[in-house]
Amino acid sequence: MLMPKRTKFRKMQKGRVKGLAQRGARVNFGDFGIKALESGWITSRQIEAARIAMTRRMKRVGKVWIRVFPDKPITKKPAETRMGKGKGSPEYWVAVVKPGRILFELGGVPEDLAREAMRLAIQKLPIKCKVVVRPDFHTYMPKGTEASEASTLKATVMTDDLTKIYGLGKTLVTLLEDEGITTYAGLANLSLDRLREIITADGTDEASVNEETWVRQAQLLADGNYDELNDYVDALRAEDGNEIVTEPEAAAETPEADADAAADEATDDGADDENA
Repeated sequence: MLMPKRTKFRKMQKGRVKGLAQRGARVNFGDFGIKALESGWITSRQIEAARIAMTRRMKRVGKVWIRVFPDKPITKKPAETRMGKGKGSPEYWVAVVKPGRILFELGGVPEDLAREAMRLAIQKLPIKCKVVVRPDFHTYMPKGTEASEASTLKATVMTDDLTKIYGLGKTLVTLLEDEGITTYAGLANLSLDRLREIITADGTDEASVNEETWVRQAQLLADGNYDELNDYVDALRAEDGNEIVTEPEAAAETPEADADAAADEATDDGADDENA
């Protein structure tokens, strides 16, 4: 079990735990971590029990980092001892934990296995904790499996082409993408007040755009109602005077028509020769 090799003083005041953890609040070594949600003392026995629970569940695969150290001595008097006569002798060691502190970290294992191992470890701890993931974590794929081939492929983020919405130009699309709105469903669920804030933040005149129609078009695109969308856009174009007028297509020429035209030309040539 963990304990200091040497300390300046054998005994320590109890103290109080106040505030949030300012140091050790991020996952720095592994891919997953156990974060404390409340303050408390964690004994060296509890730390060791949590470590054993994780390593047994992972079957000694991956790596475990212990981010806290029990450096505070807790004293205790013998049973049936009268009050007074000084402070008791050190009995065990604890780590003082504040909310937000990372207690353990894991790395080198799949996410589902890591979460299960940390769930077992949390059950050994006396305070409320949760599992956190490093922000830049990439899914781990064991070598020699079919999943390892998939890990070599570049991850793609599915987005929709917002420029298909009538009245929404590239500049406004860029503003929406900067706010994290890259899909039809995201735009359809956006409130008009929030949409107006995004538009006016770049200095665009609110009166020069018709943002109400964007939400309606995005909803139709998200639902796949393309026929209704075409009718809706045609109505908008008619209101703006931007109707698309299509010219009738020329009649397709057939082989019979080509033969008749050639016969007419031959007849005309023969008549010209006789007149000459």
